[in-house]
Amino acid sequence: MRADASPLLTSYGDTLADPMARSELRGWCALAILSLAVAGVFALLLALSRTPGVGTWVSWPAAFFGKGLVVHVVFAFIVWFLAILGAFLNLAAWRVAGGQVEKGPQD
Repeated sequence: MRADASPLLTSYGDTLADPMARSELRGWCALAILSLAVAGVFALLLALSRTPGVGTWVSWPAAFFGKGLVVHVVFAFIVWFLAILGAFLNLAAWRVAGGQVEKGPQD
């Protein structure tokens, strides 16, 4: 961290020094990026399904546009927002616990 960085940023830097916290944060961020990728694929499929002439190449399922639009919105907004919330809560939990996180019961 830079010498003139705010205390808030330096405290998160300490949290990210822990490999376990970094691994969890990476997982949440990967979920967010993956949800945007899936939403992008569905946006392309929706655009293709409305393009004249493409219907002769691909047989789209019944009501594909309506269902595809719902899947696109769910992945673009809901899953992404929940994944980002999980990342922020992960940072907050590690910061509040001071890095002293206990592992759950193991079988």
